[in-house]
Amino acid sequence: RGLNPPPTLVILSGMFMPDMAETHLSLSVMDKLVRHFMPKLHKHFEDLGIVFSMFATHWYLTVFSSSFPFDFVTIVWDSFLAEGFKVLHRVCVGLLKVFEKELLSCDFEGMMELLHHTIPHKVDPEVVMDTAFRLHLKQVMIDQYAKEYHAENQTDPEYPGPTAVAPPASSVGGGWIAEDGGGGGDDSRKGEGGVGNRDSEMAAGYDTLALAISDEVPGATTV
Repeated sequence: RGLNPPPTLVILSGMFMPDMAETHLSLSVMDKLVRHFMPKLHKHFEDLGIVFSMFATHWYLTVFSSSFPFDFVTIVWDSFLAEGFKVLHRVCVGLLKVFEKELLSCDFEGMMELLHHTIPHKVDPEVVMDTAFRLHLKQVMIDQYAKEYHAENQTDPEYPGPTAVAPPASSVGGGWIAEDGGGGGDDSRKGEGGVGNRDSEMAAGYDTLALAISDEVPGATTV
């Protein structure tokens, strides 16, 4: 079709393969990141018998577009297309960080209600992105957690997921970007371009993702 999808979008399409290997990997990395940044919340999840696949699978599969409001989705996609897969880990952990106190006060039913229904309606895009990009999340952490996952599950260590190279942030424009230009360093800043002037880039990204999925997954259909 004359298109070479960016690595990040090809990786995302890999989440829809029959074994969902990239999805399992991403959820495992998220589990370990939450344990690192929010040990009390992680223990609370364990005590309640809650695993991340119960609520975060569709966060990764759809890049938050299945249940979150459009203004939040566009900001996340803006950063995701500009900086790569690491942004998804940032936002997933940042989202839980913002609602950590509420989550810690919940029982199982309350937790499920909060994660599936309340948070998508209460989310403040600016607050979540600020929190996500202030996390001291290093690429080496993601790589190490991925290696641990492969060692534990005896899977192929040559995964491309969280280490996919994103295009330089400067080549994409404004929006939420990190100082290291690779999905976020320890500090953050908000680009001047914003989301409003990125419509064509976002549309191109969605089109490329659809093509990548249809090429990678036999029988997949796009609209």
